[in-house]
Amino acid sequence: MAMIRKCNPVTQKFDHSMFYGILGGFGLFVLLPLLIALYFTWVENTHSEDRIVFPAGTQVTRTNDYDGFPANGTATITAHILPDKSEEFAQQLQKNGFQESPIPENIQLQLRYVSEAETAAHIINGLWYFKDETPEEFQGKYCHNYLFKIYDLDACIYYSIEYDS
Repeated sequence: MAMIRKCNPVTQKFDHSMFYGILGGFGLFVLLPLLIALYFTWVENTHSEDRIVFPAGTQVTRTNDYDGFPANGTATITAHILPDKSEEFAQQLQKNGFQESPIPENIQLQLRYVSEAETAAHIINGLWYFKDETPEEFQGKYCHNYLFKIYDLDACIYYSIEYDS
């Protein structure tokens, strides 16, 4: 006669501690660094001095000829600010580091490679901002990457030109 063995439910319990250890390790070494990186990216984007908030009623036109590749192209923003919001907008720009015209000659030399930037650089009464984004290894060569922004105080038009050669 065959003996039937009764199973003790206590001895058949699966030890979940290894599973929880793996899950905790995954969270600690993968998810936590990812969440930290996302947080700092968000903080950088929301507190960036390059970020401009346009007043309500602003007409904005954007162009971008990068063709899906982040090099060799120009992206522009042209914004027509309402005249009654111009002074407040100009104050915001000055708080973000914009300087009063005229634009220094060394910056105008860099702007000559892009027709939109060269045209905007001739604004006489304006506030401008320039950030050279050329990689260090290409400084002084025929590679020019920059962000140029200018606000025409007379015409109430804001121009932003991002150029990547």
